[in-house]
Amino acid sequence: MPKRLAAQQSDPHGERGGHDDPKMVIVYGLWRVSGSTNWSTTGQTLRDNELTIIRDAIVCSEARPTLDIEHDSAPKKMAAHHSRP
Repeated sequence: MPKRLAAQQSDPHGERGGHDDPKMVIVYGLWRVSGSTNWSTTGQTLRDNELTIIRDAIVCSEARPTLDIEHDSAPKKMAAHHSRP
């Protein structure tokens, strides 16, 4: 099983007015794959799609803290959102 870490961050406004949904995954500490590509009709017509693949351990090590922060905060944000009356 590959060692990987993924995070998803959301920016509600893409250039076309659709929802922009960037994602990032680090594979084996060597490959950073990031972007917002969605294969649905809505994703292809209303969203700004982008995909970047980088093979660089230093880039991955620099991205890792961002993913760690997101992984720590995302469940807390979801819990706070769902606990509202």
